[in-house]
Amino acid sequence: MRNAQVVIAQPFPEDAEAVAGLLAQCRQSGAQTTVIPHPYHLPEGSAVWPELQRLSPIAAFFSCLHPRALRALLHHRGISVPEDGCVNLADESAVERALAAIGAVAGDSAVASETTVLEGRLAERWYPVIDLERCRNCGHCLQFCLFGVYSQDGAGQVTVTNPDNCKPGCPACSRICPAGAIVFPLYTDDPAICGAPGKFVTLDAEARRMYYSRTGATCPLCSGAEGELPPELAGQKTCPECGRALPQAPQAPGSQPVLDEIDALIAQLDESARRSP
Repeated sequence: MRNAQVVIAQPFPEDAEAVAGLLAQCRQSGAQTTVIPHPYHLPEGSAVWPELQRLSPIAAFFSCLHPRALRALLHHRGISVPEDGCVNLADESAVERALAAIGAVAGDSAVASETTVLEGRLAERWYPVIDLERCRNCGHCLQFCLFGVYSQDGAGQVTVTNPDNCKPGCPACSRICPAGAIVFPLYTDDPAICGAPGKFVTLDAEARRMYYSRTGATCPLCSGAEGELPPELAGQKTCPECGRALPQAPQAPGSQPVLDEIDALIAQLDESARRSP
């Protein structure tokens, strides 16, 4: 029986003391442990990626990223880790649960635990990661992005094909994705954008309007303000989705209370004037 395969990703910058402590615990659990550089900053052509593919499926992958962000990052590179196997080093209880699970699996193995350290050149990077469990392949990110980061393959799947074209620090495509499927794992100003558990990106209305203005796409809510409007837009002057001005329905006779009150007041004044000597 093969020992549980465990990966420990170095934080960026490295935290040697924290990694050494976790490594010792993994050894005690009997796992085959591989230590790698920070996965987000590994270049696309790094030799570390095929080594990790060879280890797949990996029982536990410890990193300083949120589990959803890490799972999406690894999925893009064909590396399989169970849903509860992506462990954020900042979550102490999750680390303890993962180590207990590793020990339970490795307890039946007669193979001694080993540790492998994979070296790899790092370059500080910034790029989006698509959560394929949420992505609907609507292509909004592809049409919105000015830098050619995304493309769509023959099957219609949107992918990040030019990650290093992304503008450092810019998460705009994440804010317009209607499915909340785009994650920037290192974004610190919004927990939802970096993939924090239980968080969902709030759409940026201004960015969404910019998207419709730039692409000329038909708004799914108002259908370009043509034809009959849906009931939820009744009485609104602009579409909250795309920002277009909405046609105003003509008011029926007798439905103008303010004007009616003015007419009544004028009539009253005229009557008063006639009675005056």
